[in-house]
Amino acid sequence: MIIPVRGFLGLEDYNDNSQKVILETPKECPQCKENLWKHGSFKRTAKDLKGNKGVISIQRLICSACSLTISCLFDFLAPFKQYVIEDILQYVVIYGQEKTTYRDIAWGEQDGSNTDAEASLSRAFCAVAQVCQISGELAQQAQQACLEAGVDLMTVEQSRCPNSELAHSVEKAKRLDQLSYLINLTNRYCRDVLSKCFWYRQKIFSGYLASEKLAWLSAPQSLKQALF
Repeated sequence: MIIPVRGFLGLEDYNDNSQKVILETPKECPQCKENLWKHGSFKRTAKDLKGNKGVISIQRLICSACSLTISCLFDFLAPFKQYVIEDILQYVVIYGQEKTTYRDIAWGEQDGSNTDAEASLSRAFCAVAQVCQISGELAQQAQQACLEAGVDLMTVEQSRCPNSELAHSVEKAKRLDQLSYLINLTNRYCRDVLSKCFWYRQKIFSGYLASEKLAWLSAPQSLKQALF
């Protein structure tokens, strides 16, 4: 099992402060409620579009009763991905709000100094496709959060995604519209950039874990061929 834990704002913060922070891990097994014990750790690499790289130490836990093993993944990391969640969100938010193409967002300023054109395009396509698969569920959760915060949902714009007309299926167009609505909801619910970032981290992290198949999406061959 993988669970998210807080501790760092992002990869840069981890690289600068990982030796200074004591990680707070859960004490109770989510399955049987018995005690959890430390069970070693493992390393995984992470990077962002600014060119930062890091080797992250992931704490493992084990239940003393049912032997459930848990990996405590920092919530700035995307499960099964090398790039951090903030970078995934950059692609998603731009595509959900602006009239653009995967090629434009893949080769935009947000992709930093990355020079691998095919990898950039695949990364942008997969980021949007993966979040679109869970956009309906995320929008429902955002609606609930807005209601609990006293936000009038009637004041939240439900405009279509500028790129939904380019979708190859009705279902994809619907999910892009849900993505656009989700962005509008979080813009109203989360009053500052940091709280919005943490909300997206938590929900997208959970969505990835609920649908592990998202890790294996790849850009269509037609998109890759169109590069050259």
